[in-house]
Formats: sequence, C-alpha cells, structure tokens
Amino acid sequence: MYINEIKLIKTLKKDAEYNWYDTETDLEKEYNKKNLNNVLDALKNNFEKNKIAYIWGSFSGGHDEGGFDDAEYYDKNDKMITPTDLSTHWVNRYKLFKSYDKGQINYYVQEYHEKIDLLEPNSDYNAMSLLYNTGALDEYGSFAGEYRVDGEVKLDVINKKYYRTGSQTVEQWESIDEEGMVA
Repeated sequence: MYINEIKLIKTLKKDAEYNWYDTETDLEKEYNKKNLNNVLDALKNNFEKNKIAYIWGSFSGGHDEGGFDDAEYYDKNDKMITPTDLSTHWVNRYKLFKSYDKGQINYYVQEYHEKIDLLEPNSDYNAMSLLYNTGALDEYGSFAGEYRVDGEVKLDVINKKYYRTGSQTVEQWESIDEEGMVA
C-alpha cells in the first residue's frame, strides 16, 4: 500500500444533540461512493474482458438482521459469468477517521493506493462488498424495524448505476382492550 496523504477535511463541535451525526454519515456515503467509482474504473477493462455487465445480488432482512444473501457476476444477457481475472495493481482509495480534541471532532481522510483482487478468497473487495458500497441498502441501516424486506440489487459495472427491486411488509400494531371470564 502506498499512502499519498492524510488531510483534515472537516471540524465540528461535539454536542449532546448529535448534530454532527448527519455530517459524519454524509462523509461516509461520499467516500464510499468515491471508493466504489475508483474500483469500477480500475476494473473496467477486466469486466469487459470477462464479458461482465452486472453484479447482481439478492438481499433480505428485518427485525434487526439482514443484508445481501449472495452476489454474482452476469453478462448483458443476464447469464451468470465465472470471471477469470478481476485484479488490478493500483486503485486510489480513501479511508475516513476522526479524532476528538477539546469538545470538537476532527475528520480526516487518508488517500492511498492499493492492489485489489475481487476473486481472492480473503479479500476485503468482492462482489458483495461492491453492492454494499452502492448505498442501495442504506435506508435499511441495520435492518432494525418492524418490517421484512426481500429484493435484488443489480449493479451496472460499466455505467455505474444500480437498480433495486423487491417487496416489503410492514407490521401494523392494533390496540387490544378486552375483558374475559375465567369460569
């Protein structure tokens, strides 16, 4: 790994109302998208060589658990592909971190270059991690809630667009007020 630089990108006051939380979430989303774009750009030739048009995964969840169940590579005719090479030598990446100092939060970004291989078994980068980085499941967070959701996300790796389809159920609570006899 080759580190280019570490720079301060934002400073906020830490307060009891958590006003900083939205800013932190927005920064995380911004840099996740930058990282995803950099990976897709770096692997574009490999995707084309392997005839990969999409990464397609199914997801499910609700009641405090959920996420992607699988993720596979597909061609433009929606036929599953088994790629042979999805590695690249240098991808520009960003990592966020923060420090606390006298009632304020300092947000930093580390810019670095890294070799990645989506097919390496122990890699942090695989088809599923790329689907997570699209942000397609952000609205579900940790899947905490009184609902159940199932669906699919299809990431167009060349045009950098994703499509999410699925269905969702929401539990409806009703009041109960009754009286009964035991005997």
